[in-house]
Amino acid sequence: MYNCPRAATVVAKTAGKLWATDRATFRGIIVQAKQQQARRHDSFIERKELLDSMTQEQRAKVADALVVETYEDGDVIIKQGDELTPSSKFYIVEIGKVLCYITDSNGRRIQVKEITEGGFFGEKMLVERTARAAECVASGNVAVMAMKYNAFQRLMGPAEEVLKKAIEEYHRVIHAHGDSFQYI
Repeated sequence: MYNCPRAATVVAKTAGKLWATDRATFRGIIVQAKQQQARRHDSFIERKELLDSMTQEQRAKVADALVVETYEDGDVIIKQGDELTPSSKFYIVEIGKVLCYITDSNGRRIQVKEITEGGFFGEKMLVERTARAAECVASGNVAVMAMKYNAFQRLMGPAEEVLKKAIEEYHRVIHAHGDSFQYI
């Protein structure tokens, strides 16, 4: 498929039927699937306030940078205290619900937010370049659209005002619970 020598030999262990395709057909299928995924992402995100300030072209670039990730009930998507790395991500909830918790200095875990379809999280770290401020956990089966840090920096500028408002709300929530939160 990639115009290079075969990397392995495949031997059938039992009798059966094998389906095969040529390189051009395979690549066509992959390109078509990527285009369908980008259109699905674009139609989902075009209805979101977060991206209202973007042009259709900018939203299309955002949609193309998003990758779907799935999580099961109780899976930790973001861990409080994780440091910023090139693989850090921003998330938009496509299906399901994500619960956000902050652990205070006494070790108490307090739920501070519930994020449902169309909601987003993970931007605070990427905008402020700080450690993750909360733990975000899947509640039931969850599908999110994730964007890596470099793409976020390059593409999300037009949504900066909405992101700043969300971050201000996080700060209000933290202060409403007192100064007992550890910032690790």
